Amino acid sequence: SVFFIMCLQLILLYVFAIAFTQLAADTQMGAYYFPNVLHSMYTLLLYGTFLDNLSTFCDEVGAESGLCLALIFVFVLLSACTVLNMLIGILCEVVNTVTTVEKEEMTVLFVTNKLQKVLDELDSNNDGQLSKEEFEHILQVPAAARALEEVGVDPVSIVDCGNFIFGEGGGTDLPFKKFMEVLLTLRADNKCTLRDVISLRGQVKSQLDTLVHRLCADLPNILGLRKAQVPHSRQQTGEISVEHESAEREDDAGGAELRALEAKTDSLEGTMEEIL
Repeated sequence: SVFFIMCLQLILLYVFAIAFTQLAADTQMGAYYFPNVLHSMYTLLLYGTFLDNLSTFCDEVGAESGLCLALIFVFVLLSACTVLNMLIGILCEVVNTVTTVEKEEMTVLFVTNKLQKVLDELDSNNDGQLSKEEFEHILQVPAAARALEEVGVDPVSIVDCGNFIFGEGGGTDLPFKKFMEVLLTLRADNKCTLRDVISLRGQVKSQLDTLVHRLCADLPNILGLRKAQVPHSRQQTGEISVEHESAEREDDAGGAELRALEAKTDSLEGTMEEIL
């Protein structure tokens, strides 16, 4: 809004500068104050907008042209209103920003105090930290659920974020301050940033790495069990060869599945890198 008001002021200066240059072309004050458009804009900005020694300027202009004096009064009025609107716009923007920040701080403080009281009641081991079990108990308290709704956090959907907050398996306890920082990032009105995308990439990569490691660790056991199922008593040569071929095909299928999973993992990592 301030930018558009400044553009309006510039247009106002330009239009009145042309008018004064034309009207005061054959006068002495015109040769001194309004010789050309640029100098006329400078004169109007200095005397009409900044009001520098305005009375002397008006007396000199009015002595030679009453029409120019009337236009000066009009320009001063319009310029003053324009500058006043600009100052009001700046003031309103500052007040709005300060109000939003203070309201946000008051809301966060209210929710923090409310959840802190609930945590003190549910902290069974009195360690001042929040575990996943205590977190689930907090969500069962109606006052805590209402406090989360006031700060913009959905108490129902946040239950699914337990592994994200406390890690896989919920084995990580968080201090209450750190828990509130993570909790406030889960508000519905938060905008997605580059930091969020990087965090999501790290979470996805961590989950995929864990899955690949588990498959790599369990695959030999699975293949060993399948091989152990081959009968030790070789009754018929034809049946033994068929069973060996079946086991080899199963081994190849397991290796193919593992390679396909690794290829999907590499493809997903490449996609995330392109997004970043």
